[in-house]
Amino acid sequence: MKYVKKIVVITLFSLLCMPPLHSAVIILTSDQQLYDLMDPDKKMDISLGYNSTFMSLREVCEAAKSRGDKELTIAFDEFFRQYRPQAGTERRLTPDMDEYVKMIKFISDFAKKYDMGICLSLLSPLELGPAYKNQTNEAGRWLGYKVGMMNATDGAFSLSMWQQMYWTNNKGKFQIKLKNIKAYAFKEKPVKSSHFIAVHPDEIVEIKDVRWEGGDTVDVDGGEYGLKNSAEEMIFPIRKLRVYRDGKQKMEGYNRVMVLLEYETPEMDYFSDRAPLFLQQLIDKYKENNVNLISFYSDEMHIQQDWAYFSHHEGGQFNTRFLTEGFSQKYRQKYNQPFDDKYMLYFVYGAPYYQATAKAVRNVQYVMGETPEEIHRTFLLRDRYYKMLNHGVVDLFKNAKDYAEKIYDREMPTSAHASWAESPTIDYWDVEKLHSNAYKYEYTSNFVWGNTVHQASAACYDYFKWGEYLQPTGNDFAETGWGDRNYYGAAMATSIGVVNKYPNAYAAAWGFPKEALHWKNTLNEAYGAQPSRPMRTLTGNVHRDIEVLILYPMSLVAVEERFGSWMTQYGYANYLTADKFVEMGKVLEDGSVQVAEKKYQTVVAMFEPLPQTGLLEMMGQMAEKGGNVIWFSTPPLLDSDGTGC
Repeated sequence: MKYVKKIVVITLFSLLCMPPLHSAVIILTSDQQLYDLMDPDKKMDISLGYNSTFMSLREVCEAAKSRGDKELTIAFDEFFRQYRPQAGTERRLTPDMDEYVKMIKFISDFAKKYDMGICLSLLSPLELGPAYKNQTNEAGRWLGYKVGMMNATDGAFSLSMWQQMYWTNNKGKFQIKLKNIKAYAFKEKPVKSSHFIAVHPDEIVEIKDVRWEGGDTVDVDGGEYGLKNSAEEMIFPIRKLRVYRDGKQKMEGYNRVMVLLEYETPEMDYFSDRAPLFLQQLIDKYKENNVNLISFYSDEMHIQQDWAYFSHHEGGQFNTRFLTEGFSQKYRQKYNQPFDDKYMLYFVYGAPYYQATAKAVRNVQYVMGETPEEIHRTFLLRDRYYKMLNHGVVDLFKNAKDYAEKIYDREMPTSAHASWAESPTIDYWDVEKLHSNAYKYEYTSNFVWGNTVHQASAACYDYFKWGEYLQPTGNDFAETGWGDRNYYGAAMATSIGVVNKYPNAYAAAWGFPKEALHWKNTLNEAYGAQPSRPMRTLTGNVHRDIEVLILYPMSLVAVEERFGSWMTQYGYANYLTADKFVEMGKVLEDGSVQVAEKKYQTVVAMFEPLPQTGLLEMMGQMAEKGGNVIWFSTPPLLDSDGTGC
């Protein structure tokens, strides 16, 4: 299980790279271990690596007291199971159950005898899905999509497509249920001298009488067919489907079809009006039971997705997106624009292999019209989708955290980072026999695909916004990277730290020899990315100063998803998203701009095709007052409000 081993190290290093919160840690890998903790003298396997560790709850607490720890972390993490010789079990206990709360209460009372509070994995999207569905009968909804040919004469089509069956992340392996299959016919018109194909939204119509049949199940990671293994035993099982429609009616001018696979996932509808109340009532339950919560375990705060890096694709494209009725309604209300299932067509990106020409290997994308403005409005549609998804989830959990701090009358730290994979270190290069890590920073012909679109689709691509919930915060950008190229991971730490409530973020790293890790840590010392105690004393525990600020290219994934955030590699500047720059920045009389406690004399726009409203005005003020403004980006046509520039 190659990718699982990688994920384990990420999770473990995330724990190790958090601030010194004086926390003892018990990671659970089964419900049974929680039951075992009800006997404080029963030894249990709490191994976090290949060296086995067996301790009882009492022994953990006594060791913590001797170190002066003030916090006991209780969290479930499926991937540490590989270090423990135990069979996989279904996780049945959910955080809202009376039985579960009673056991956490027992642990809380026991830890309190040792002057420790509880850090609990509670306010986490991955933790709460089954409980939310049980209470509300609502669930997550994802759409998988693919485009193909359709007979214009009679509307018949036949399209093969992969069905995803299970996803795995740090809360376990769970089934993705195929609930429905839909199809839409559409008319297309190639935009001259471009890779765009124009399709007007009104010319996307749903087709009825869609049928399908299933084929073999394949393990993408291991390459084994379902005839040899059951899907439950596979790492990432997928099933080949044939979706088709027999010709019954003429559809003049319609010769393309988009098929949608509708999945139900065990997660919240984060945009439902019932979601905030669910979280508040959950927190109330722990407070009413006198559980001594003092912080929230918040590692990898993304919505439901699978941690396999390169195994969710159709024809080379990551082709699933979250879309519930709650999201569609909120999008329509906020932007006065419809956003229903058929708009998935504008997220299709890749090579049209069904064509019978040499152009079939060239990536294309669908846009809402032929004019430059219609093309840019398609970019804006995608940009708004990703940002609304990311920001909506952050706001939901931040509000829940604020509520918890209010009723507990204490601050609740949430130290962690948002995503489980980063660009460019987890992007995909085809280097054949060469050492892959050494080539992960050069966007030559070796480059195949960037993972930012995966993170954006899982609501965890904006580290700056997530800093409103993750306090303190950090990043894992240098994971499995190449030693002399990882300065930018430290630069990102200094960047997200500047705008955090706790202005000192970490820059985690792993995947190289300990000698290189020591060298990487010396870089963190220089950048002030949660350095050692002597360096904190010398610097006042703040990040290094730099006078250049680069606007982080958040909109790139909406314009060209293959690249995502690839341009953020330069280590000798700070970064900030344009919306945070407008929100927090203040232009001073000398032309510099102040953001929190830092001042920047130079602001660089690398790629801002949809500039945040107010950004151009701020840049104009800087230039007029003597500041430096450098614009590398394409001239903008529309701003983030859809207004002409």
